[in-house]
Amino acid sequence: MLRVGLAAAMGRVLGDAADEAMEFTRRAGQSAVGQSTLDHLEVVITDIATNVNRSSPADMFTVAHAYRQRIDQLIRSLHTLKESRELYVYAGWLSQELAWLAHELGNSTAAHAYAIDALEHADQAGHNELYAHAANALASITLSVKLL
Repeated sequence: MLRVGLAAAMGRVLGDAADEAMEFTRRAGQSAVGQSTLDHLEVVITDIATNVNRSSPADMFTVAHAYRQRIDQLIRSLHTLKESRELYVYAGWLSQELAWLAHELGNSTAAHAYAIDALEHADQAGHNELYAHAANALASITLSVKLL
């Protein structure tokens, strides 16, 4: 009798398992981000990095700051694991740019904070190139402040 009850219970569990696995799979691919958003961020970050010397630091800071805030919102939204890594990388690149811009604008506190943020996002994303750039920004900003 106990075996029959266990078999029936196991049958229900196994019957529900396929549906449950399908739901796991569906949720793994859910996203509020999407490839087109990541493509847009790639263009914006490239544009900021290449125009940083052609526009005023205050104007560039405003643009980079707005996009950095938007990326933070996307990080807190529903996204895939792959998208999460990309968002962390984009956040890091923007924070690195914001660190240099804040430094150029004379705000060493904000410069340090953004450099540390860039370093953390690079580390979390496992992105060695970004980590090296962020470490350079942090060291350079720290050194220039100490020399003043």
